[in-house]
Amino acid sequence: MINRKRMILFILLFLFIPLTAITAEDDKSWDIAVLSGDELTGRFNQPASLFFNEEKRRLYVADTGNNRLVSFGSDLNYLAEFNADGRLEFPVGLVNDSKGRFFVVEGLKRKVVLIDIKTESIKEIDFSDVPRGKGIYPDMLAIDSKDNLYVIDKANRCILVFDAALRYKKRITVKGDFTGFADIKVDRKGNIYTLDTLRGVVYIFNKKGEIIHKFGRRGDGKGEFDFPTSIAIDQRGLIYVVDQHKDKILVFNRKGEFLFDFSQKGWKEGRLRYPSYIFIDRSNRIYVVDRGNSRIQIFKEKE
Repeated sequence: MINRKRMILFILLFLFIPLTAITAEDDKSWDIAVLSGDELTGRFNQPASLFFNEEKRRLYVADTGNNRLVSFGSDLNYLAEFNADGRLEFPVGLVNDSKGRFFVVEGLKRKVVLIDIKTESIKEIDFSDVPRGKGIYPDMLAIDSKDNLYVIDKANRCILVFDAALRYKKRITVKGDFTGFADIKVDRKGNIYTLDTLRGVVYIFNKKGEIIHKFGRRGDGKGEFDFPTSIAIDQRGLIYVVDQHKDKILVFNRKGEFLFDFSQKGWKEGRLRYPSYIFIDRSNRIYVVDRGNSRIQIFKEKE
């Protein structure tokens, strides 16, 4: 007769298998596509971020090392590239609003520019109304359904919020033991998701800028993450965190409880090497900047 404890253990293991078996290498779980550039587009050179425009069904990639933005259709076919006649330099953060305006962080110049693709114009955004503190050092960007623009300011360890007319609205920050924000996403309700890489903490703010939840670092100083660099939310409310040192994507529920992870270090399709950025569209396609392999990988759960 089977020992009762062994039977319980067997049942628990059986129930746990479907959760832990979700990996990018398991073709029963994921459809995977890879964008790395070709003879037509030119190879990517250290892409930093990307944005998917739901209305136009277009994917835009900030190809940092090549000083350009590259666009793809919903079927991931190459469409065009833009570098403002050589005036665009070291694009890092990237968003596109409902009016078709592009906002791009030029990392080396430490400024945010407004780009009109149709007229090929590029103009620096005026931050003169912002309380300057140590001076502004913009990094990653986000935009919400009302075209409010969110800018991570690394110099002052805060998030700056502007309305659709680019008027300064408010500053969001964290008091106490905090080293700064690394990435930012905003959901349909206006909740703000961001993270502190060095402390390994995920923060969730409401639209008023108040912390409603945080997770990652426990009281003993240990936590879920080694080096989290980017965050995204899918349509079910699941939270995806890129851990660059683990070479994995970690997935949590709304309460911050760990559910599963996927991928591992490598160069083959479905594997990651120093992943740095993640974006999820409304159809739950997961776009990951696979920085170490200079490519974009797209994951989609199979039906």
